[in-house]
Amino acid sequence: MAFAISTSPFMAGVQALSNGLQPQDYKITGFPRNDWMLNPPDEALADWNKFTGGHKYSKVILYAPTWRRNEPKTLLFPFTDFDAVQLAGFIARNNMLLLLRPHLQDLRDNGACKLVTRMLCTLSPNIRLATIDDFVEANYLLPFVDALISDYSSIYHDFLLLKRPVYFIPYDLDSFDQVNGFKYPYKENLPGPILDNQQQMIREFDLLLKGVDLHEKRREKLTKMIYTDVEGLACERVATELENLTA
Repeated sequence: MAFAISTSPFMAGVQALSNGLQPQDYKITGFPRNDWMLNPPDEALADWNKFTGGHKYSKVILYAPTWRRNEPKTLLFPFTDFDAVQLAGFIARNNMLLLLRPHLQDLRDNGACKLVTRMLCTLSPNIRLATIDDFVEANYLLPFVDALISDYSSIYHDFLLLKRPVYFIPYDLDSFDQVNGFKYPYKENLPGPILDNQQQMIREFDLLLKGVDLHEKRREKLTKMIYTDVEGLACERVATELENLTA
């Protein structure tokens, strides 16, 4: 292997913990997949308009939780005060679009996930699935998303480049840490608030609608750790490194 690629020296060290490489084996080029996200081509907008039927929404929120390989399975909106009717009503009244992107395996064999998904999508056309059947790569979808909800998925690292709000529902943090572990301190570096209940989540959505962003500095802090360059052009940098190998 000539080299691997990463987004910053910090992330090269993080990645090296997982694959047996050394941090010096990495070139800091950024990930080519993010070029599409930062500069979506015309066909990306066409695909989005086809998906939405051209409808314009006040805000688009994507919920993309991590797939749990082990028991217990992934839970959607695991709040003690979860109220599907209230949530669907809020989303519809405010002309928002809430997209659900659970792992396909959860939609196959996770009964609780299937139940919540079906319930919400039935209650309002403003709540929809956006699986890999709709967008093969999440980065094809992210340019059109105004805010992200996740937990431990690296999707929120990509989304940082768009400088938009991120919310977290790490309801099983302790057990997830015991089984999977983290490569750097998780809670200390979260670039957005932890949502503990539905009422808090709706308050955050209301701030989003009003254009109030209370967590910009937290996102900037993690972005500087994750990315050396935030302007794209990763494809060009990778191509240059490949050309240098044969020069």
